Amino acid sequence: MPFSLVTLPHRLQRWLNIDRRGDRARLDEAVTLGYKRIFILPTPQGLLFGAMTVVMLIGAANYNNNLAFLLTFLLIATGLVGLVRTYQNIAGITLRPARCPPVFCGETARFDIAVDAGTQPRRAVGLRRGTAASAWFDSTARTITVEAPAENRGTLELGRLLVHTSYPLGLFRAKAYLHYHCAIIVYPRPAPARDPRRDNRHDQDPGANDFIGHRAWAAGDPPRHVDWKAAARSGVMLNKQFGGDDRAERWLDWDEHRGFSTEERLSRLCREVLEAEAAGLRYALRLPGTSIGPGTGGAQRNRCLRALALFGAA
Repeated sequence: MPFSLVTLPHRLQRWLNIDRRGDRARLDEAVTLGYKRIFILPTPQGLLFGAMTVVMLIGAANYNNNLAFLLTFLLIATGLVGLVRTYQNIAGITLRPARCPPVFCGETARFDIAVDAGTQPRRAVGLRRGTAASAWFDSTARTITVEAPAENRGTLELGRLLVHTSYPLGLFRAKAYLHYHCAIIVYPRPAPARDPRRDNRHDQDPGANDFIGHRAWAAGDPPRHVDWKAAARSGVMLNKQFGGDDRAERWLDWDEHRGFSTEERLSRLCREVLEAEAAGLRYALRLPGTSIGPGTGGAQRNRCLRALALFGAA
């Protein structure tokens, strides 16, 4: 590749092994950016500025022109001040993963990164994952969201983050690489919904919709079964009880979907988990080598979906 001023920063970065230093250790806690993590390289505009300043200095020395010397030294001082301010704009920032909620395959995963910018003003600081577009923040930011496509079920790691800035002059670029122990659970893509008339025929017994009284509310009960009017009058959480509440639990079984591929089976079971939870049923999940007992509520839903997402993982 022919030499050019535009490619020089990338060559310096490769020579200094900067790109790979962020992968030497993964992080488990908050990290404050300091001089050991921050690297500064000139931008293409900075290289052009430096070359122009050198030419002006040579011209000033050749003609012994005091005004040219004054302008040249002024430009050099401006560049040095810009170098220090670029470093200060990123130094002292503390970052840590805050929230990584699970998603379904095909959706967009969102990693929330908590930011503590300190007391010093910050401007135009970017946070980037891989080749995606940067998320920009300043002194007022408290949380930055980094997005990534969830294309496969299982786990999606946050991976290496690049924190960078070229503020204020754009002549230098300060950057730091971070690699956290953080991953999002990606659930299987749910299969298309089935005919609700067929579901009702299988899921409900005769008399299942007959109201027969109340029972005490228990953690994990669906909010749709709470008698909110009675709770408002008495201040006690009560669940409506219907004639079909005591029917046998519904087992979601891997073997019921013979003839389909592994991913299709997982998608169908994922849909059944969502439908059973929406209907307020007690359900259980049976997979090869894994069995989750009957239950209901958000915790049961998350346990089942997590087992589906990590099925077959090492």
